Amino acid sequence: MEKKVERFGDQINFNELFRVKGKKGLFCTASTVHKSGMIRMSGFLDFKSTAVVNQDKLICLGHILYSTELGVEAVNLNDVFSNLFEFYEKSPEDVPGLAVFVPNYDPNEFKERHAFQILGWFNEFLTKMEEINGYKETTKSED
Repeated sequence: MEKKVERFGDQINFNELFRVKGKKGLFCTASTVHKSGMIRMSGFLDFKSTAVVNQDKLICLGHILYSTELGVEAVNLNDVFSNLFEFYEKSPEDVPGLAVFVPNYDPNEFKERHAFQILGWFNEFLTKMEEINGYKETTKSED
């Protein structure tokens, strides 16, 4: 029986991480949703920065899909992060093109601003994983 190789993105539970519209960085839930729809969030990196937001402002990273050309399946963040990690293992000094993030990307849907946002999240994960697993940071933050 062949053992499945674990990818970088497989080490992350994207369903427990959120982007808050209007705020920089990633967040985790710190409370249950109040009957008013408000929820307290903690910063992913330090757990000190907090925000109380309406649940309508949350975007779960596990639900994000990036459009590709017609006939090619959309790409989720797990695949995007794995692509980036493999790219930086091979050429740590290079700047990735959009095709590194999402192969066969749809140029009308996947823009450079999406790549910068993903790269910021990727750097947050590397920082956190360096604290936890001793991973060495391979990129510099673009933010």
